[in-house]
Amino acid sequence: MKNNLHSPKHPVSFTVIQQERRSSTKALVSVQPLEEKICTEWEEFLAQAHRINQMAEELEIAIFELKQKASIINSLRRFRLPAGKKCQDICEYSTLSIPCVGKKEDGSFVLATQKIDLFRAEKEAELLAQKLRQQTKKHHGN
Repeated sequence: MKNNLHSPKHPVSFTVIQQERRSSTKALVSVQPLEEKICTEWEEFLAQAHRINQMAEELEIAIFELKQKASIINSLRRFRLPAGKKCQDICEYSTLSIPCVGKKEDGSFVLATQKIDLFRAEKEAELLAQKLRQQTKKHHGN
């Protein structure tokens, strides 16, 4: 078939084929059924929403890793100080929010922010410690 395009019977240049392809593609897009176009756009919308949420998840992980590194550095710096000396933390933390895409009960989507609790792990550890202390007191008290 390729040979026929280049034969003297069919003298067609490559650029003309490209232009014809582009113009026929444009014609196909405009003739494309509306439902198919909506479906394509919907899939792209969902993929973009998923991408945003995935990036938000990666950002949250990176933030917690940064906090962990700062905590390690703070501990190492305090360790080498003489007893009673105080060392300033290398990082301060403010309330943080990251963008995310959520879905409402009615099926519509909302671009919002999600708060990150940087001290969640510490709070959970404290609650667990309190619970264990209470259980130990009950067990030893009986």
